[in-house]
Amino acid sequence: MITVPANGSIHGIPEYIEYIPVINYSVLQAFIPFVYIIPTVILMIVIYVKHRRAEKLMNKVYIDPNIFTLIICYFTFNLIFFVGDYLRLNLPSSGLITSACARTEPNWWYTLIIIFAYTGDYGTISCPFLTSIIRLTMIMSPHNHSKYCKMIMRRFVYPFLVLIPVCLTLRNIPATGYCRQLDSPFHFGAIVFSEGEFFLRINVFIHLFFSYLTFGSHVIMSGIMFFKIRTTSYNNSSNRTKVLSRKAELSLTLSMASCIVPFITNSIVSVINSSEIIQ
Repeated sequence: MITVPANGSIHGIPEYIEYIPVINYSVLQAFIPFVYIIPTVILMIVIYVKHRRAEKLMNKVYIDPNIFTLIICYFTFNLIFFVGDYLRLNLPSSGLITSACARTEPNWWYTLIIIFAYTGDYGTISCPFLTSIIRLTMIMSPHNHSKYCKMIMRRFVYPFLVLIPVCLTLRNIPATGYCRQLDSPFHFGAIVFSEGEFFLRINVFIHLFFSYLTFGSHVIMSGIMFFKIRTTSYNNSSNRTKVLSRKAELSLTLSMASCIVPFITNSIVSVINSSEIIQ
């Protein structure tokens, strides 16, 4: 039986130093994320280029520039989270770098990868909430929304996207990252970069709190927008207004659905992490 320290670190343990991964599904899963992330990156680049080209050549914008900026930010933070989570969990859990990690002393570079992953995650969680603020402003002030949205973007959205990920990850700076064995059902040699139980406990609490806060705010603002759109539709007998209202309602429904999946997955991950702490 292998004896590991209380924190689960594999550093210096001979069985992990001599570990050689067996090529199976667990190892190959390290490459699966590239199947969908590469086409997604290409697609987003094409969308961005076409949007900019249409804006310059035809002097016409097909989507509100503030919404488009937040979509690009959402994609960027998703990409950051993908890279960070891949380096922190997907690649180590395959066993491909287990031997190298066991030879490497705990250090701050592991912590930096963890901070990088959390930064992308918090940014991804923030974008739907911020998009709802912009859309609510457009609906509540249809005639002056351009001026108000620019002001909100400059004074609130951009600072929020920078300060929130930084402030929520600063607490990890004193942590010393290390490699530890993942619990069942992961196989022997499947590891993850960890910040330690103390910092993990704080991260789980803040992550859950921030997720519920932003998602709850997003739901409330979506409800207000639904009510406003329905009220406008009933008070206006124009067929065009009713068609636009139905499109707006569909857009809000799809936006809500797109936020539910990340919220659920983030909550599940946080709950699993908290259960590991209790154990």
